Amino acid sequence: MTAVWEHSKQKGSALLLLLALADFANDDGEAWPAVATLATKIRMSERYTQMLIGELVKAGEIAVRPPDGRYASNVYVVLAGVKPASPMKAAGVKPVSSRGEARLTGGVKPASPDPSFNHQEPSEGRPAKNPPSDTPPAPTGKNKPVTKPKAAPPPPAVETFRAFAGLYPEKVLWQSMADAIGEKPADLAFWGQVVTGWIAKGWKKTNVGGMFEFYQRREVPGAAEYVPNGKAGAGASLAAQYRAAGYTDANGNPV
Repeated sequence: MTAVWEHSKQKGSALLLLLALADFANDDGEAWPAVATLATKIRMSERYTQMLIGELVKAGEIAVRPPDGRYASNVYVVLAGVKPASPMKAAGVKPVSSRGEARLTGGVKPASPDPSFNHQEPSEGRPAKNPPSDTPPAPTGKNKPVTKPKAAPPPPAVETFRAFAGLYPEKVLWQSMADAIGEKPADLAFWGQVVTGWIAKGWKKTNVGGMFEFYQRREVPGAAEYVPNGKAGAGASLAAQYRAAGYTDANGNPV
């Protein structure tokens, strides 16, 4: 690229294209990018890029070779800074028209106006600098997919509440409910009785705090008024009515 800056007589877009080719070139001054790639690099259309290639060939600052077995596309040879007796002749290019078009001698031809013939492909002898790949890059950093952890199942006390109330309590109450009720079958059964009694009284299902108070007192809402099969009268003690209703304590024993 330094030789281009020092020896090229081009200006503007033609110089920019020559610098782009020098940037792609290997140590022998050879580059084989597609016309579309060059057009993108110099911010010009492919048609205008083709015209610029013709101007550089006419000026003797590049030569264009067709595929020769080592490459799968046209090869551009940067001649700026090379000092043979005739750079065009040394590269095998001979201008033959007043419009500056170059005809091949020794197997060299100008770039094809069809971009598909100028597409740079890797060859068996010498791969392209950046060979295309059908394999997508492995995701890294921000592109790495985020795997969300699975949500923990509701605690048994919450599931018991849902089974009897027909809805889940607010999620902010789940942990306190789990801590207060625990996971013992007897405690969960009594908690279910509290929820059932509360709802039977017609009280709001969402008043979990009120249900907690009954659970902590080991009472079931409405149990004092409940007389199963006439086995305990209205004047019977609360414990007698609990036993008549079949309620049990935390250990599963009749109250």
